[in-house]
Amino acid sequence: SIIRAAHQILLEMRNSENNACMCVADCLLQIVEGIAQYFNRYAFTYVAMYGSSFLESGKDAFTLFKNKGLTALINDQIVANVFMFASFGAAVLVGMVGYGFAKAFGLDGGYSSLLAGLGFIVGLLVCSIVLSIVDSAVATVFVCWAETKEALLKNDAGLYGEMDKAWSEAMKPAQVEGEGGREGREEEEEEEEKGEEEE
Repeated sequence: SIIRAAHQILLEMRNSENNACMCVADCLLQIVEGIAQYFNRYAFTYVAMYGSSFLESGKDAFTLFKNKGLTALINDQIVANVFMFASFGAAVLVGMVGYGFAKAFGLDGGYSSLLAGLGFIVGLLVCSIVLSIVDSAVATVFVCWAETKEALLKNDAGLYGEMDKAWSEAMKPAQVEGEGGREGREEEEEEEEKGEEEE
């Protein structure tokens, strides 16, 4: 989240008319993007799928999305924001329930505020934990679909057709061909080794 916020701020700075700000923003943006290659939420999916190290998984995930032309789609997905607002809404609701209980049992103002605040915190934590599981599932779907969507075709052709149609519509603005992820990286390493052997 911090990296994403810094990235957005730097993009805004780069659009300013001040040349010095543009230069500084470009430099900082490259640093932030370099960090994002290794520390991203999709790295956990790669760790779970392949058992590789976190840094290697982060690099593989970033390479996958970059080579498949999916970085814009991944950056613009708003699932995390929706979950954040849902957690906040649940926290307000539970806080109001706590306040209602305090009033129903005739507790004074101090206890009402305490129960409302406690309800808010508990509601926020519980809802955030539950929705983080769904958020991880969304990240897993993105990685698995980008990496090997043909596996879904073999297992469930109907679901594959629906997802392929939705994915194609979402990707129309940024259609880029290319191989990515672990396979793309392995191919690059093999080409480098062949080049070294020839020399």
